[in-house]
Amino acid sequence: MWKKRRGGREPRAQIAIQWATNIGRIAANIIIDAQYYISSFDSLSVTHVDRSCNKVAHLLATSAHHLRDCFWEMEAPTWLLGLLQEELITCNIQMPDAL
Repeated sequence: MWKKRRGGREPRAQIAIQWATNIGRIAANIIIDAQYYISSFDSLSVTHVDRSCNKVAHLLATSAHHLRDCFWEMEAPTWLLGLLQEELITCNIQMPDAL
């Protein structure tokens, strides 16, 4: 049985609320950044793909901590381009003509 603290909320509930608030702030910052960068494109195409066809994004997200001091200007590294190419073929994703 949980003992209630002053204010009526259990400690775990407070932690869950704080966690959800932090996640909301992080998501809001990502959306704001995306809106800023998207506004610089002439056009944009968004396509839903199955999770199995999103391995490159997953790799980049899980490697972000180790890659945080890296940046790529104009062209991605060869190892990443190879993975992208493989994923495009495997998942039958069509690239827009403009690229």
